[in-house]
Amino acid sequence: MNPTFLATVMKYPYIKGIIDPDAMRAKDVSENPYRDAMIKAYQKKMKEIVAEQMEKDEPFLHMLISEKRNGADDTIILAGGMRNGKLPANPQVLRWFAGELQKKLNEDNIIIDGKPVKVKINMEGEPVCGARVHVERRRVLSDTYQFIKGRVPTHLLKGENGKKVVNVFAEMAREFQEQFPDKKSLEEFLQTNTTEEDRNRLEGKMYYKDGLQASEEVGKGQIAMSSSLRRAFAGGLKTGDMVYVYDANNLDEQGNPKVKVALEIIPAKVKNRSEDEKVGYRKPAVNQDTINNLGSENRNIIVEKK
Repeated sequence: MNPTFLATVMKYPYIKGIIDPDAMRAKDVSENPYRDAMIKAYQKKMKEIVAEQMEKDEPFLHMLISEKRNGADDTIILAGGMRNGKLPANPQVLRWFAGELQKKLNEDNIIIDGKPVKVKINMEGEPVCGARVHVERRRVLSDTYQFIKGRVPTHLLKGENGKKVVNVFAEMAREFQEQFPDKKSLEEFLQTNTTEEDRNRLEGKMYYKDGLQASEEVGKGQIAMSSSLRRAFAGGLKTGDMVYVYDANNLDEQGNPKVKVALEIIPAKVKNRSEDEKVGYRKPAVNQDTINNLGSENRNIIVEKK
């Protein structure tokens, strides 16, 4: 987190800061004693906020904005990956947030190298998709707690663009409060904006609209999955564990899969390979025969823990 960003955004009356910006500016903040003290202060503050929210039982937006220090891309990443069978925010809310954020960036004409800044939601298996710690509070606060982590390119936080970006995120906090003033308004929004993909992901299942990766390197009865993908499931999975795979469009009248294939997990094949050559890294990979057996066009595929 950029301390200047944090100090500026905390000036808005409807935003609470969890970390002290001045502490973040300390020269030795990277050293263990200072870092540990900051982490303890953060944990103490979060416990207080969680206790307060349990009493209020109203929608609460927790934003964590970090910097992407390497590269010069033009994309703000929002973490939407599943961890331990849970999501950091309801996907309906995250889509709303991404759409409103994109709209505000466009309206303020925030550009990099002549190109408009983009907003992208990253899922499990992708970089900056989220961490387990960020989903655990939802086991206590449920849908009232919405955690949104944004990764912003460092160069976007400088100069006039930086001032605009700070204002945009502050406005998103205010807009969240206006859009979801109470629990009832949030519940109504979730009910009317839930997709089939949302429903399955909220149940702890992976959902791939564009299908799975097909690879001849994966044997019959197997599915290649990276550690990041395996951590998405409740309790995590390891190589040798089993998952079910089926086509969400190939169901019987009761809504049960007509074909449900059990597959054994094997490690993703990533060592000494380019991004395009990796197997089971960004999404699960299976043998083409598996896809054929599903009676599927490899669209809207669900992967669930056995």
